[in-house]
Amino acid sequence: MAGTAKPPRTHAHGHDLIVGPAAPQPRLDPLFFAADEYGLAFLDICLLLAALLITMVLFARHRRAAALLLVPYSLWVTCASALNLEIWLSNT
Repeated sequence: MAGTAKPPRTHAHGHDLIVGPAAPQPRLDPLFFAADEYGLAFLDICLLLAALLITMVLFARHRRAAALLLVPYSLWVTCASALNLEIWLSNT
């Protein structure tokens, strides 16, 4: 039947989703090491963790294995967040 075809579904490409969590990463080192802004660095790494978790949820919708591959990175970011928080609290 003419006119009953559904429009094609659009999906975010994997590379678009990867850019999200990678975006805050370059700001973390200058904030933490060069500027000694531990509070801002902690906020930045928390934003990174949030973006990573959102990416994992979006990946899991398409392929569970893709989300599971980000688990080690999310564990590293969580550990780095805890260390950053401890250093921030120790220096205030």
